[in-house]
Amino acid sequence: MPRRRRNRKSRGKFNLGRNAPFTFFLGACVGIVGFWLAVKMLNSPLVASIFLDHSAIELSEIQKSKSSGFSSVTRVLPNDLSPEFHKKPSVAVNKIEKAAVTPKRETFMPAFRSKKGPKIVFVIDDIGYHNYYEKELFNTGVPLTFAILPQLSYSTYYSMIGKKRGYEIILHQPLEPEGEWGQTDPGFITTGMNRDQAKQMLERNLKTVPDAIGINNHMGSKATQNSKLMRWIFDELKKKKMFFLDSMTSSNSIAWVTAQNVNLPQLKRNVFLDNEDDTAYIERQIWQLVDQAKDQGYAVGIGHYRKKTLDAIKKLVPKIKKQGIQMVTLQELIKQ
Repeated sequence: MPRRRRNRKSRGKFNLGRNAPFTFFLGACVGIVGFWLAVKMLNSPLVASIFLDHSAIELSEIQKSKSSGFSSVTRVLPNDLSPEFHKKPSVAVNKIEKAAVTPKRETFMPAFRSKKGPKIVFVIDDIGYHNYYEKELFNTGVPLTFAILPQLSYSTYYSMIGKKRGYEIILHQPLEPEGEWGQTDPGFITTGMNRDQAKQMLERNLKTVPDAIGINNHMGSKATQNSKLMRWIFDELKKKKMFFLDSMTSSNSIAWVTAQNVNLPQLKRNVFLDNEDDTAYIERQIWQLVDQAKDQGYAVGIGHYRKKTLDAIKKLVPKIKKQGIQMVTLQELIKQ
């Protein structure tokens, strides 16, 4: 019998017909990898900040008992965001939220130069639990901004008396942190809430801080990365002609960018003043705030309702003024 000749041209080439199973497997692998990359990109803060109408994909669901947000709750004490050193917490802390985050300096952040010199804002967080340092609070010689937590014993008291004495009032809105979390502050808003739930909680909180003209976030390292939730909140703030201050509890926050893109008046925190309850540390942070103001024309510092923080501010006010620095409110800064 004559030998069957092989086609030398086809020798060594991949035959799609004879390797269909392998081809199918290879295509499936490429599809899975592509889907994984798409999910990662969609959940990226950078991508979310560009495509604001596409919410970040949530990688975990919050239990219904937490997502409702309407049950009776008590506070959780983040380690370096709002510890109270004058008393022990009444509940165990299940989750520590890291808050000492240095915000990245965006190249697109507009800097302005006022003829009257650089400006700084002092925001005092976590007001509402007690009135231990009321005398110190009203005697700093600075137009402080009171960031008042909602639904607490002294929330409405400090809102009303603060406004009466000429201080700026904002709501210190509790938002969901990353990782596991247990018992929380009253008025907590989570990424598991729908639009109506988030709106109702915000309304309830504002009723207890009736003189608020803006809000900033308390905790919120997870919530401030969720463009959908932040967009819902900002829609309500726009209706009320309020502004937003991003506390920058996460370096991945897109809240400030989201507010900017929906034309909501906004600012963000530059320096945390008192991650350590130590006078020397607080004073160094205040001077860092002054240096940033000189560098970009303004800077926002956040401290907490503690004696050492208020005493340090009062002590340094005369020296700061001698350097030509103006101390203003958030609203005054936004207007300029």
